[in-house]
Amino acid sequence: DEVWVDSYTPPVSKEWVSQGSEAEIADEAVVPTRPVFVLQMARARREFKAVYRFSDRPAAEDPNGTQNDVRKYNDPNFDLARREHDLAIQVAPPMADAKTQTSWFRPVNLALQYEARDMEPKQMARALDSDSMRKFLTQIREGYEEALQQNETIDIFKDDFADLAEEEASLGNKNDSDLREQASYYHLDYCGGRILAFIDWQPLTKGVVAVSCAQKLTFEERVQVAGKVQTGYILLWNFSDPIHPQYVLEAPGDVYCFRFCPNNPDIVVGGVSSGQVCLWNLATAREAAREAKALADEAAEEGMQTITAQPMILSAVDQSHRRTVTDITWLPPSFEVSEKGKYLRKTVTGSGEMHQFCSVAADGQVLFWDLRKANEVLNPEEKKEGEAKSKKEGWGPISKLALQDPDGGNELGCCFQLLEIPESHEGACRIFAVTEDGEIVTIELLVPGQENFVKGVRHVLPGHYGPCTALQRSPFMGHVALSVGD
Repeated sequence: DEVWVDSYTPPVSKEWVSQGSEAEIADEAVVPTRPVFVLQMARARREFKAVYRFSDRPAAEDPNGTQNDVRKYNDPNFDLARREHDLAIQVAPPMADAKTQTSWFRPVNLALQYEARDMEPKQMARALDSDSMRKFLTQIREGYEEALQQNETIDIFKDDFADLAEEEASLGNKNDSDLREQASYYHLDYCGGRILAFIDWQPLTKGVVAVSCAQKLTFEERVQVAGKVQTGYILLWNFSDPIHPQYVLEAPGDVYCFRFCPNNPDIVVGGVSSGQVCLWNLATAREAAREAKALADEAAEEGMQTITAQPMILSAVDQSHRRTVTDITWLPPSFEVSEKGKYLRKTVTGSGEMHQFCSVAADGQVLFWDLRKANEVLNPEEKKEGEAKSKKEGWGPISKLALQDPDGGNELGCCFQLLEIPESHEGACRIFAVTEDGEIVTIELLVPGQENFVKGVRHVLPGHYGPCTALQRSPFMGHVALSVGD
């Protein structure tokens, strides 16, 4: 077999080619510009170990005065005494004599006449037949058609308050501008020493209004009673009986917000000061009161019996809000939240049933709840087979949405909210909320067709200078909202 061995070829040195770096090196080099000084210091031998005598002299005569540093110090043996003088000073502004005279204009009768600036017929015809006029009329067509229709359908000069009642049964005479009280609803046990924290009408029922009564306490008093068992009340008043409430809903704390289910007036959900959510069923309370009355064999008059209802279920403390629940909103049937936190749009035939709602508090989060989960907690035997057993005990939200400022990352303490779910499935679903700092917050829930969509806060706009106390949508124009604050 042949063996190949590579022969070593030594490198060949090449001629150095300048790239301009020697000029830069020469510029950075230190080159002396003057001859070097030679300094020699000598001292006579006889001056070694000689005795020195120090004396005082003015600092101005010191030849090294510019180099010496003499710091100031306080000499205890020398003190400068200030002599006191009694002086009297009086300040008076200079006075001068001046004269002035105002101008007077005598009244004169004047007359003024003007006329409109008209165009020539030919100029008017050219202006009406121009392209700019056609473009202008095309742009404003929808606006002036809507204005003409409003002029035909609405009388802007009509007095709306004139239709509230007949002239004979009016609220007062023409000179009386105050609203008079028609009826008052008060109960000594449930309303004494309390304030009305929230009010809501019962849907699908006429003449029934519900109010929540909260304790009237200062901040220091609330701190003292914090952690103690308290009872809050929601009273349902029927206009036919101003003395006895129709229902009394009890809660383990003051209720600052509650809502009726829009399609089921017997279902009531409320938020407690502890951050928990309560659920009441008026139908169950009526049935329990009917059975208790039958067993007691009472024969009381109708309308005089007040039905007291306890909450069917109370949310778990560790899964609820960390602060007082301030607003609750029911989700429409066309919008649903899954247990995994996904927001879905679905087609609904008919009115549809509402099972989900969302609550907001100043703890920086929005919680979504489902009544069907509450029924599963009340009836454990109805749970689906194969369901995970690692879930937390008690009724809790199916999804949580943290509210953080996109600019600073701070928590947004929202107080009230408005849910916007368009009828079209192609529209964006969002929440408008107001905070304790008076800010207006826009929260995006679902934007169909947008890739890499991330739910959360989109805009935070400055609004009020203080906490907002209310947020309502206009009943006439859905895109207009009213906020109250400062």
